Amino acid sequence: MCVTRALTIKRGRQFLMIITGVAALTGCGYFADNWEVTGNKCQSLSREENATAVVARENVVFMNMESGCAPRLDEFGTRFTHIDIDGHRYPATLLCNRATNNHTFTIVGTPMGQGELSAQVLSVKAMKAFTGLMGAKVTIEGQSSHFSKGNFTQACRAFLPHRTEQRPTASAVADNKPSLTLDDLNQQYKASHPSEGVTAKPMTQPERAPGVAPLAPEPVALTADIYAQALARAKSTWLISYPKGKADEQVWERIRQPDKTLNGEVVRVIRYTTTQPDTGVISDVDVEISPDGSVGYALSKDRASATPSVPSSTPSTPVQSPSTVTNPINAFCTLDNGKHVSVYAADGQDYRYRYTDKSDKTELELKEGLFGVKAFHYYTQLGMGSARYLRFNKGVYDYVLLSKDTGHVEFYGVQVYKNGDLISSHECTTPLNLDTASLSSDSHLDSEKMGEYFTTH
Repeated sequence: MCVTRALTIKRGRQFLMIITGVAALTGCGYFADNWEVTGNKCQSLSREENATAVVARENVVFMNMESGCAPRLDEFGTRFTHIDIDGHRYPATLLCNRATNNHTFTIVGTPMGQGELSAQVLSVKAMKAFTGLMGAKVTIEGQSSHFSKGNFTQACRAFLPHRTEQRPTASAVADNKPSLTLDDLNQQYKASHPSEGVTAKPMTQPERAPGVAPLAPEPVALTADIYAQALARAKSTWLISYPKGKADEQVWERIRQPDKTLNGEVVRVIRYTTTQPDTGVISDVDVEISPDGSVGYALSKDRASATPSVPSSTPSTPVQSPSTVTNPINAFCTLDNGKHVSVYAADGQDYRYRYTDKSDKTELELKEGLFGVKAFHYYTQLGMGSARYLRFNKGVYDYVLLSKDTGHVEFYGVQVYKNGDLISSHECTTPLNLDTASLSSDSHLDSEKMGEYFTTH
């Protein structure tokens, strides 16, 4: 225990030494979309001017431009967190104390990270985001910043890992891993997402003239093994919303969707569609396939059948035309604490909320109308974007599944309030889709005052 504590303190001090010089950035006169060298680091201001990205030798650090320390720091002014860079999640360390002029710094990696999770290796992976055509989108505890590619590869060249320009670091020698060049960043990213049970064909880069950017590797062919893994992911994703469902007994139709380009790489999308015979609800589960064939994110969304059945016992009951049928919400996500949350909302049905642990064991389940539970939905334009939520109220507690993007601030996750005071907040680490605008403006629609409160706090 004492040895672990000593190692943590030692590595924490090393982190402090890395960014002490970075604290001098405050007040520098540089501009967004432009990378410039200052001393032993390369830096750029975000387009929103709310954060600064700093690239040192094999380290990436982000500084909040507003003075003030993040909450819940330890005696050294640190705590662990996560950072999202272009949709990829990295462990990170928050640091804020007198040495940082009371500005909050977020350092990619953690002091105890080892091997493929070491701060150096993770920082090399993170650097790749800055080389993309659209630059990098960085989200740290709800605050988003956009950093342009600009002149990154030219201005920051001296601070990127090079085989011929720098000697391998001690950790690289210990791990028997050579330093990477900028041309190797694509391979470094690919290596961080290994496929399970899939043998990818070796890919080689064609010869190119010096100074010419490397070509993106060709995606591997989709095999029966890859399709089987994708279907398994689709079923497990569907079961989060329908824990009592029988995924293996459902009929699943496979439909190839248009490819997407993420971080300069082609991501294939496979849609698996199934219809529940008792309700007629159709579930579409989109599964992403990385270029190396590994199965990535999966997103499920329900929709009503285009031809709803008419009960024979009630022929006089009017039937909704397809134009008036609203799509139910069947949303879920994995949270930053490793647990899961799912909600179901549809016109004419009771709204449901379920919170489960890492083993999918239910910790909290709320159903509208039971034990005083009330449910509401809300949608509003907010700044340059919008905000929408599903709120479940039980006594003095409110459980709000919120999707908010103002153009400057983003948050996707769950917030819990007691008597109107925020007591818990967890962000989603997987995509969250809350199309509350499609629900009817009935008794479930929350009031303007309540909507304003939960979308701005």
